[in-house]
Amino acid sequence: MNDIQNNDQSNNSYNEFPPYLKFKKLPFHDVIYEVIKPTVLNTNEEKINFILSNENISQITASRYFSRGGNGNNYQLQIRICQLESKVTSLNEVTDYFPQGLNIHVNTRRCLLTKVRPISGIGTGQKFAIPIDCTRLIKLTPNTENTISIKWTPDTKTYAVIMCIVNKLTANTLYERLVRKERRNIEETRNDIIKMFQNNNDTDLVITSFTLSLICPITKMQMTAPAKSSQCEHLECFDAWAFIRMNKHYNKWRCPICNLNCLYDDLKIDDYILSILHNPIIKTGSIGKIIIKPNGFCTITGK
Repeated sequence: MNDIQNNDQSNNSYNEFPPYLKFKKLPFHDVIYEVIKPTVLNTNEEKINFILSNENISQITASRYFSRGGNGNNYQLQIRICQLESKVTSLNEVTDYFPQGLNIHVNTRRCLLTKVRPISGIGTGQKFAIPIDCTRLIKLTPNTENTISIKWTPDTKTYAVIMCIVNKLTANTLYERLVRKERRNIEETRNDIIKMFQNNNDTDLVITSFTLSLICPITKMQMTAPAKSSQCEHLECFDAWAFIRMNKHYNKWRCPICNLNCLYDDLKIDDYILSILHNPIIKTGSIGKIIIKPNGFCTITGK
């Protein structure tokens, strides 16, 4: 078993994490501080020692809350494990992954490991690892050493660990941030519609209009905050609040329309469709679709 001192990690090339990689960003957690920087685990039994600063301790203890549903901390100490693969995504991100037989203790107390399936894979398919909240297992006293012990069934893969202080966010916080950020403006969407019709006119089949749904594919109800990823090419949107709440539980972050990656940072409210939803007739909720014309304007059709 190897012992790794956190204070010496920057000088320990043996445990150096590839500089081009990073742990996948978690939309519901803001990283405040890296207590243990990304570190390669070179054997299947490792111990990592660290000491929290007075500032770290104050951040965590000041965020403690008490409620009928139980006590907790908004600022948490979070452990994440990943598998280092030879091929990574275009974002150079690694995702949470638990090796077979993973067992983690913090100061001799065992951590609870959780896996979930994305919403589209309930009952089948692979489960995905959830970052580990170990706040209650840490000694929150100054100048006190803490120890993380990590062990798993030996295999041929390489794994890495990181431990951060994170601020746990609510779905409401993410939704409010989305509403305040830059939106997709009306003219931008209208110009895309005009170009789409122009491109279709180059074919033998001339399209003079098309139907656009105002119903969210998640809730099956009329949208109130239409949104989509800036990476998506379709005009259709989904309800932003429903999408964020869904990913709070399933952490899928895939477009419910085209099924491509739909990261939180790429989400934008679409002011073109929002302006249509604000029409007094449509606001009644009885209108489920509209007809889009080649000039980028629309007519109301009914359910």
